[in-house]
Amino acid sequence: MMNPLSFLCKTGLWGRNLVMLRDPSCGLYHGRLAEDLRGFASILARLREYRRQYEWCREVHCAGTSAGAHAAILFGHYLEADVVTAFAPPSLIDVDAMRAKRSLPASWTLPEEHRDLARLLATWNGRTAYRLFYCRSCLADKEQAERLAHCPGVSLHPQEGHQHNVVEVLDKNGKLGGLFPPSIVEEVRLVR
Repeated sequence: MMNPLSFLCKTGLWGRNLVMLRDPSCGLYHGRLAEDLRGFASILARLREYRRQYEWCREVHCAGTSAGAHAAILFGHYLEADVVTAFAPPSLIDVDAMRAKRSLPASWTLPEEHRDLARLLATWNGRTAYRLFYCRSCLADKEQAERLAHCPGVSLHPQEGHQHNVVEVLDKNGKLGGLFPPSIVEEVRLVR
């Protein structure tokens, strides 16, 4: 939705320790990312290993846009991240439609517990705050985000606009730079 380098610079994340993932198969991180990263479980195991190696990091955040937002919510939930920032996240996946749209092979699967994030997040992991950003006039994104409104730890952040690219809207309105302050965990916990 925005050049990753631009996003990192504009949000101030460039100066932090980062692990960035890209899903070349467009399979919601349930396919192969690299030769040694095949499927969600192996990616999650690698991220857990990074977390152990960098135990001195005070906070763990997950962020993503669109399909990457779906992945940020999943990984954030299982990693017990401090904060997940999701931009226009799909929360209910139609596997057959996704397989057809992305030309995914018949062997591609998405576990039931990962298809419906409302079911997954209904049981809170006890730690993670989920911040969902979407444009209130983009009806598909609004519906997908608001399905999660009742889940523990979830806060909705609707923005004016009608486009899927809510990151661009935040940037145009000068809000992108303030999304990841140095002590965001305390800030998010205070508003709960």
